[in-house]
Amino acid sequence: MRLRLCIVALVTFVAFAAASLLGGRLGLTGEPEPLFPDLIALPPENLFFAVEEIDGARHQVLKFSNAIINRGPGRLELDLEGDRADGDTVIYQNLYDDPRGGHLRERHQVGSGLLFHRTHDHYHLEDFNRFELLQAGEDGLYRATTGIGVKASSCVVDHNRVDERVDSARLYGQCDQYKQGLSSGWADIYYASFPEQWVDLGTKPLSDGHYALRSTVDPGNRIDEDNADTNNAGTIYFSVQEAALVGLPPPATCKISPTYGPMLQTTAITCTGFMPEEPVFVSWDSPESGAQLQFDAGPDGAGSGQLRVPDATGGGHKIVAQGRVSGRETGVIFAVTANLRPGLDLARPGTPLPFDLSGFGAREPVLLSWSIAGQESRPLGRAQTNELGAALALFPLPPDALGEITINARGSESGASAAATVQISADAPATPVFSETTPEPPSPATPAATPVNGEPLAAPRAGAINLTTDESTVSVEVGVSDATTVVVEYGVAAFDHAVRAEPSGEGHYRVTFTTLDPETTYRYRIVAVGEGGYTASSVATFTSGP
Repeated sequence: MRLRLCIVALVTFVAFAAASLLGGRLGLTGEPEPLFPDLIALPPENLFFAVEEIDGARHQVLKFSNAIINRGPGRLELDLEGDRADGDTVIYQNLYDDPRGGHLRERHQVGSGLLFHRTHDHYHLEDFNRFELLQAGEDGLYRATTGIGVKASSCVVDHNRVDERVDSARLYGQCDQYKQGLSSGWADIYYASFPEQWVDLGTKPLSDGHYALRSTVDPGNRIDEDNADTNNAGTIYFSVQEAALVGLPPPATCKISPTYGPMLQTTAITCTGFMPEEPVFVSWDSPESGAQLQFDAGPDGAGSGQLRVPDATGGGHKIVAQGRVSGRETGVIFAVTANLRPGLDLARPGTPLPFDLSGFGAREPVLLSWSIAGQESRPLGRAQTNELGAALALFPLPPDALGEITINARGSESGASAAATVQISADAPATPVFSETTPEPPSPATPAATPVNGEPLAAPRAGAINLTTDESTVSVEVGVSDATTVVVEYGVAAFDHAVRAEPSGEGHYRVTFTTLDPETTYRYRIVAVGEGGYTASSVATFTSGP
């Protein structure tokens, strides 16, 4: 039996029918049915080894970028209800009859709470991802390595569009502590530069061999999806020789300093791993928001710039760097901290004074209080932030206070807090007349330009595939060029097995399956990895013998 499989671009895996963008489907009763998401984990990218201090010891870690896309007709929306302060919370998945608006049709409980991730400074859904390191044995079959794997929490947001037919507006643009989601036709990305975005390898480097890193989204099957959960895992294959990765493209990485601060703070961003002298665009939260900064990489592919933090809610935000020729992309996290700034440092008792608040949660009440050293705090007033976590509030200073007082502000939902001091004196100059206003959010930034003069990186190419079977084994011969690793993924419903192909001549590889159930039809595809990237064939089937 002779089959010819053509390698297709990875983007075809994220395409879906245009009809899904036109609204909900009608049920037997004529009422619109709920639209479900379809979450797909792409193969991890931008792998590199690093050393991190964990529990007081230096550990070897494998860092990587991880992407999840939603190609289903419906959006993923996670909704937390209850009081986080007393721990009595429930997370629901909301299902609507329209990709972006519509009516709520179903709600399903998927968890009991969101976890505050201290190094990312925002809220995560626990155990949303699982990462596993696998190693090829002498028989070529990839198996999980002992003790090397991790369950990861995630904040789910719209990072960038993967289908240009969908609405350009970001429906879920930030890591909200009550509602998160991923729109139909959008992707969420966690970059290798993010804190704790790694698999811990222990205190010794990874030994020589052939490995795979598998990313699984929703490993506990808590999310209701539009399919049978057969595409929730993505795998990248690589080799290690003398503690170095072999056959993978070099990643782009960035660092920032400082890593946190109030709105309008300036942070320095330093990047490496881009193409020599290519323009690098830096955006806030998502490439869709437009470039906030541009610099040119030097001859060594490194570059730097100064980024001013825009108006933003408190908590962790992505800073994304994107090479405009190579398409290489990476990111870091900047934590916007709460800030309280009084209109005057010196004022008379009882004088109305404005307070500029920023870095709190979106549309949340902020409680203000005042105190003098050694005395109990007393309430001053309450402000309501806008969608960017900012407000300008006007409150009279205490009429019976003299000297330095401390003003404290605390978000009633986010828990963010800030403090400032005001000197109260009867001899202070007369205070100007202030009026209370709340700043409006700025208009959206112009989207970044599309890459120019850029050619896609060369990808491995697959040729003809010869498949032969006998009573006990199935052998596949693969013609591939420009590849450093060739793997056959197979399974009955999902690709839950993988076996490494061995070279059998120039540009040809052979793999033999020997652990198959009898008279069973398997789905399989060929995966090739080279310095140009990752590519996979279309899916075919074979049936094992009796």
